[in-house]
Amino acid sequence: MNYLTTRKIAIILTAVLTFAAAFVLAMMYGLGTAQAHSEIQGPSMENPTGEHGADSGILAGEDGIDGEMPAIPTGEYPVNDMGLTYGPAMQSVQHDGVWPDLVLAKATNGIDGYVYLVDLRGTEPANPEEAGRMTEAKIARESLSFTSLLYERLGLPTEFDSPTALFVYETAKRYAFPLPDRDWSPNPGLRNTLIRTMGVDSTAMPEGEELQTLLIEIAAEARNENLKEIPVYESDGITQIGVFATPG
Repeated sequence: MNYLTTRKIAIILTAVLTFAAAFVLAMMYGLGTAQAHSEIQGPSMENPTGEHGADSGILAGEDGIDGEMPAIPTGEYPVNDMGLTYGPAMQSVQHDGVWPDLVLAKATNGIDGYVYLVDLRGTEPANPEEAGRMTEAKIARESLSFTSLLYERLGLPTEFDSPTALFVYETAKRYAFPLPDRDWSPNPGLRNTLIRTMGVDSTAMPEGEELQTLLIEIAAEARNENLKEIPVYESDGITQIGVFATPG
């Protein structure tokens, strides 16, 4: 695979990841919270609550949040005094895939504003291999946070290696969250797997819905531990009015 082909693949992967992040931004109203990063399909380990915020209509009309943003003609974004475009992420679909420099978001303090697209994208992978390593590192961080919290909740010393953390994380995911289009039901086999792997007394491990609730709560806590904050500005791109929490 030559350099140009590899570079094209990396650019495509970055674009897909950015679109996914921006789609979530556009669909959620409580964008400054952990719930703001919910996956559309419902609860999962990455989105423990499955909530979409109080109002999931951030782009319901052309006027933007609270009617403060002017209507955007097809193919155009408003431009601020610095020459930067700003607007809702999903408007890019109408603009031939062109993203605004400043993306509409809600800060953790509840104030509506804009985040820089470059901040939202974060570090771009140089190639598919690096993209894979970045994904693996993210999963490793989340599994370590989750497993540490679970051990602490059960009164166990947090002494385990990375493979154990990942195995506990994946097993808990399978227990707590049903497969698509299936109703949740307790799985005693997975509970026993957690007991054996963690070396915990069976009487200390909750059962049924109590265990599911515990795992979902811990998944939410672990997710919050791995959020990073990026600045939220007014449309001028200079005046900071808050921060936006996004998966690190």
